[in-house]
Amino acid sequence: MTAQRLAQIERLCDRGELVSEFTEVESGRRIDRPRLAEALAACRLHRVTLIIAKLDRLARNVAFVLT
Repeated sequence: MTAQRLAQIERLCDRGELVSEFTEVESGRRIDRPRLAEALAACRLHRVTLIIAKLDRLARNVAFVLT
């Protein structure tokens, strides 16, 4: 099990329930991220929080992360 997955499990422990799980395979350098778009849509639909273990895994561009 990866360190990122363990961090997510620890965050959920006794505080909530996993609704969906998404794994992005695109590089963090790209701004076209279909799985991230799906994850954000699922968060809006279920009114839940997106958990990302490490922000550097999300993107290498600060402006992208802030939007």
